[in-house]
Formats: sequence, structure tokens, C-alpha cells
Amino acid sequence: MQGYNILQSTKPQTIAYSLSDSPVALLAWIYEKLHDWTDSYPWTDDEILTWISIYQFSRAGPGASARIYYETYHTQENNWPSMTYNALLEYIPSVNYGLTYSPKDLENVPKAWGRGLGNVCYEVENERGG
Repeated sequence: MQGYNILQSTKPQTIAYSLSDSPVALLAWIYEKLHDWTDSYPWTDDEILTWISIYQFSRAGPGASARIYYETYHTQENNWPSMTYNALLEYIPSVNYGLTYSPKDLENVPKAWGRGLGNVCYEVENERGG
């Protein structure tokens, strides 16, 4: 997970050119996530092609999803990963929180972190998903 963050926060245009230039690269990039980051969901060809089409035929193009990592990294005082952890430690008293935990979450932070952010009004640990 951290590797994707580093790539996309430093060189998003490189991945954008690759994904825009090669439909096979776009398919491989997205299919890997659909396959590896889900609980063995039986993706149909139509579902996969729908995901690919959303990226390929959007006005912003397939590189748009990587750009947010670059923008976040380069517009904050703190850089990754410290920015992520600092944001998790901030207390916002007026916000109620719901917390979910899933076995395939990309980042698993200690439950105490979420509980310490404010008023937790919902919390669940899922058997699958993420």
C-alpha cells in the first residue's frame, strides 16, 4: 500500500501516461486491485470492463485518480506518512464518528486511535471486506 502512495504522490504523471497509452496497462492496474483488495468477489467481465471504462473514458482520464496523492503531498505542511498519522490524532469534539474494521483494509491502525478522536456512536468489526 505504501508503495502506491509514494509512486502516486511523487510521479503521478508517469503512471498517467502509462495508463492512458496502454489499455492493457490500465486493465492490469485496475484488475490487480479488484482481485487482490476484495474478498474473492467473482468479478464478471462486464463489471471489470465497466471499471476500466470509467477510468479510460472519463474526461480527466485514467491518471486523474493518482493526481490527488500528488496534490495532497505537495499542498500540506506535513508530508506522508506523518500527515496521515497526525490527522488521525486530532480531536474534533463536534463530530460524531462511526468506525469499521475489516480484514482486508489497506491500513490497519490501532482501534484506540479512532476511539480517541471523539464521540464514537457506531463501531463494528466485519468478518470480511475492506
